Amino acid sequence: MRIEISNLGIIEQKVKSRIEHMWKAFQKAVEVEKEVIRSRTQQGVDVNGDTFEPYSPTNPGRNWAAVRKRNNRQTSRVDLSFTGDMFRALKVSFRRDGFKFLATIFFNERKQSQKAKGHHTGQLGPTKFEPRRFFELSKRQRENIISKIRNAK
Repeated sequence: MRIEISNLGIIEQKVKSRIEHMWKAFQKAVEVEKEVIRSRTQQGVDVNGDTFEPYSPTNPGRNWAAVRKRNNRQTSRVDLSFTGDMFRALKVSFRRDGFKFLATIFFNERKQSQKAKGHHTGQLGPTKFEPRRFFELSKRQRENIISKIRNAK
């Protein structure tokens, strides 16, 4: 049996168009989910949907509840947003490698990156505390991105 394809140009054009739509959907979806990380964290919720441990007056370091109160900041929940600098440094870079779409969500300032790592791991310098796992995409967020790519038109 022999198969001859005579409309390769049209097929190639359709595939390129589909990939381009998927690429744009991917970029938009990742940007949306980056904002979900920010808003979820500022509501005091980690990647698993659990609330962060409250500010402790016995924190071995600064008493952040007192510092926040003195600076007219809310203290009802940990929101990792004292100045907002950390989340202003949250960025996304994109790269395409053939049919692979790659995104990196990162903090583009060294100080903010270290601060984020400290909160995420539970160690800011010599101060240790319960980790605040905020800097990751939840399973649902990853599924949302995949769904948006699949449904790209």
